Amino acid sequence: RSKALPSLTRSKKLWKKAETGGAGLSDTETALNVTEKKLNSLKTAVMDGNNEIYEKAIGELLFSVVGLSRFLHIDSEESLYRVCDAFIARFKALEAEAASKGTAIQNLSSKEIAKLWNET
Repeated sequence: RSKALPSLTRSKKLWKKAETGGAGLSDTETALNVTEKKLNSLKTAVMDGNNEIYEKAIGELLFSVVGLSRFLHIDSEESLYRVCDAFIARFKALEAEAASKGTAIQNLSSKEIAKLWNET
């Protein structure tokens, strides 16, 4: 299988092709409903503990979100890139906050990390 395109870009092209052929999502509400259905499928698969099913469900959820983003006129690749940048900045701030308290993140409990995360 070819991985010539990033998956989000490939998904966007597939949605565009499906829509051109009349098989795509029809409107924002439909896209939201499909995305919600895929999220619920993922929740069920995770609760059932079925790794094969929830791996597929995550892919279907991501694919549906890309379809939804087209209706919202959002470039999913750019949106995810910006969120990653924001996460990096916040994580660096978290590291700096932990260092200012004389410790490293690795030495903190999950509860302490969550508290610092919410403060940054």
